[in-house]
Amino acid sequence: MPFTIGTTRSYLELARLSNTPTIVTNVLVGVALVKVDPIPGVVKITTIVLAMILLYIGGMALNDVVDAPLDSKERPERPIPSGRISRKAAFIYCFICMSVALGIMVTFNRFALYMALGLTMTIIAYDLFHKRFAGSVILMGLCRSLVYISAGAAMAWPLDWSLFAPPSIAILLYIVLLTLIARVEAKKQPGRRVWLAYLLPLPVVCMFLFLPSTQLMMPLLSGLVLVAWLTLSSAHHLNANPPRIGGAVQGWLAGICLVDAHILALLDQPLMMGLCFICFILTLIGHRFIMGT
Repeated sequence: MPFTIGTTRSYLELARLSNTPTIVTNVLVGVALVKVDPIPGVVKITTIVLAMILLYIGGMALNDVVDAPLDSKERPERPIPSGRISRKAAFIYCFICMSVALGIMVTFNRFALYMALGLTMTIIAYDLFHKRFAGSVILMGLCRSLVYISAGAAMAWPLDWSLFAPPSIAILLYIVLLTLIARVEAKKQPGRRVWLAYLLPLPVVCMFLFLPSTQLMMPLLSGLVLVAWLTLSSAHHLNANPPRIGGAVQGWLAGICLVDAHILALLDQPLMMGLCFICFILTLIGHRFIMGT
């Protein structure tokens, strides 16, 4: 394929830009878990958000570079197989995004840089091996956990691992289930795997056992919204004939914001929880213009 630079929209599609509000909410959870006042640190938090989004964008670009031969058969409309962006240009885009992100994380502390490097290596490992190794779904889940940890490390060190572990495991399990189902998106007969969707709320709802809130109403509300959204989204798309796996996956991706909202409710962070609901709406709107998968 000749070197094709592509258009702005092509790069936005390559980046899955519509999903980036979910990275914002991941960062908010990481910040809340270190128990610092977010208001004075808003500039710092914004900088962390930028770094994490750049790593996400770089990872999405690398994913398309690696998957280009398969996408030419299953998803020819994607920017690389459609010829709108060359693999070389997409790789350069990935390299620039990841390099800038790590350059930003250097400005915090060495532990934040170590966590960000770990996240970068996990992203690269997933992109390289996800078609060859079934267990790579764990790497995808680990990526989101490491966003929590990287954001927390940038705000303060050392981290309280007893506090970070439960939500990190919850988001990992949520993403693992989501990714397992998303893998059959291109198949005409997705099989029984799609019914794993109804387990999606379970790891997050279980956060009640590990992050006891001083309030009841906020966690109850956020938990009900999360369960209702995931259940209705799954039922609406999976009960169609044929099942609309792509539509369901986009709904579950937007649901990451609600997962984070629920965790923040349990951490007694109403302002951050409200921001997560805003990010959820932004993700849904974004999906109308740029596919999240």
